[in-house]
Amino acid sequence: MDFSLDANAKVNIGLSVRDKRLDGYHNIESFFATISLADTLSFSKSSEFALACSDASLDTGEANTVAKAARAIENTLGIKANCRIHIQKRIPMGAGLGGGSADAAAALVGINRALGLSLSKEQLCGIGLMVGSDVPFFINGGFAICKSRGEIITPLGHSLLGGYELLLAMPSIFVPTGAAYALLDDAGLAPIQDFEPVAREASKTGKLDFASLALSNDFEGPIFEKFPLLGKIKESLLVNGSLYASMTGTGSCVYGIFEAGSPVIDSSMARLQEKFGPIKTHRAVFMVSTFQ
Repeated sequence: MDFSLDANAKVNIGLSVRDKRLDGYHNIESFFATISLADTLSFSKSSEFALACSDASLDTGEANTVAKAARAIENTLGIKANCRIHIQKRIPMGAGLGGGSADAAAALVGINRALGLSLSKEQLCGIGLMVGSDVPFFINGGFAICKSRGEIITPLGHSLLGGYELLLAMPSIFVPTGAAYALLDDAGLAPIQDFEPVAREASKTGKLDFASLALSNDFEGPIFEKFPLLGKIKESLLVNGSLYASMTGTGSCVYGIFEAGSPVIDSSMARLQEKFGPIKTHRAVFMVSTFQ
């Protein structure tokens, strides 16, 4: 039976980059939260694996994370992932929204369902880690503290994000992850941020208080220096009513957090367009979890 799954994007709420590991990765700590902006993956059984995408600029060959996810299942189980997958692409590439990892997570869940493999969520997360460090987070979705390479996940109550809405600003700037880490290494690591006390306080009060949140994204310094427009977008969001604003991941998406339904969301969006021209914007909400 044919079916579709939404692959939800994520934002980082604070991102602290720690030491560089022997395997070449960096240790990180961050709040990850899935949001309503999503790609849609459609699945149907087939005589062979096939991948197509609505965005002709996206490589649908073996370098694609969906193809990597299919190969990871094949190599783990010794089977053929004979499934036809189509990606309706909405999450911009190189924006720090995790589109590639979200698509890989959806592919693992979808292939598991399409072929009746009966793999558990834990097994899917183990296979997902072969594809990307944050794929296990996307298989679970929701709101969590992620540590190490991003694969050590501590789920947090989604209600802590209740009553908020996001405005995403997505300029046509592509920031490769590797290049962003190289810029950060050259600039030097920022002081370590501690996310656990923030999570404990939010749990006590029942809500993450964005208005007083001091967490920041360590990539903003070097990335804003290279792409000053991104820093100006963040400043515009803060000046025009957002409770909190940040770049997500390694960029280039910058988002603002507002009280849900606030009239200043529209005015802030209009101000962005007025100041910076035709920047793609998108209103979103936090999602409880993915693939339910």
